[in-house]
Amino acid sequence: MDSLTLVRALDEYTRLIEEAKERLGKLRTNCPLFLDAIKRYIDLGRLYYEPVKSGLVFYTDEDNYYQGYFYVVPDRTFVVEKKGKPVVIQNIYQGTKKDWLLSVESALSDNGFVLRNTMKHGVFTGYDNIPKIKKTGLQIHRIFEKEGLSLSPVSMDRIPEMLAFQTTIKEIPFYEFPYYTLQEYAVEAEEGRLLMVTDRQGKMIAARHLIVNGKKAYGWVGIQEEYKSAYGIAIAFLLHALDYIQEHDIKMCSWVDETNIPSLQYHERLGTDWTGHKQSIWVMDALC
Repeated sequence: MDSLTLVRALDEYTRLIEEAKERLGKLRTNCPLFLDAIKRYIDLGRLYYEPVKSGLVFYTDEDNYYQGYFYVVPDRTFVVEKKGKPVVIQNIYQGTKKDWLLSVESALSDNGFVLRNTMKHGVFTGYDNIPKIKKTGLQIHRIFEKEGLSLSPVSMDRIPEMLAFQTTIKEIPFYEFPYYTLQEYAVEAEEGRLLMVTDRQGKMIAARHLIVNGKKAYGWVGIQEEYKSAYGIAIAFLLHALDYIQEHDIKMCSWVDETNIPSLQYHERLGTDWTGHKQSIWVMDALC
């Protein structure tokens, strides 16, 4: 383990923040996590912290990377050293970046972080488009039957296969896959949020995880290259997601790279409104 200290209880987490406030004054943070999410990481033994001169940084261990959440005074020296795996820091803001965030991100750059993406936040509001999308679904159902494709939850015994499949999806960076235990994935599948498409031989050719946080749903979709067109797999996943959000009265949201024009246009045609929130994603490579 890197030179990080394990957080063992929720009251320890809150105490660390309060002590930093007493020592340094008002702190700025990029942490959007609710306490129940923090408690989950603590219970899993996957929340760590590291004191820095300007405050402290918490790290969630996502298996292939650390997700970093800072609580700092921006005008003090902010140094984060390389770890044994990549460190990802995501900063959400609206409109233009405030001076304090510019100061923090300047420090991140000085520490060796690289700005990987700037994402736009959208919320699906195109409910009037759903009947038209569902008409397309009838055609896709016929294609699935003709090609021997099947849409189903990911069974417990196939979760390792799904995890291996994740690593083959070139379009999705590693930091978009948060950590789940096998048992948690099984619950996600049982609740209809973790799906796969298999071919005639039963091979997994696509997967989709609809990640629900409170009243908002995000997630990822991965499809093998040769099945990306002509089969309608993405629409099949979309139809399932639309049914889910309507049944559970939640919002379907998305983060889209602001330079990915085709994806932006797709979301707009679908019926996505941009909220004005953006997210800058900074990544520091692992210590070699």
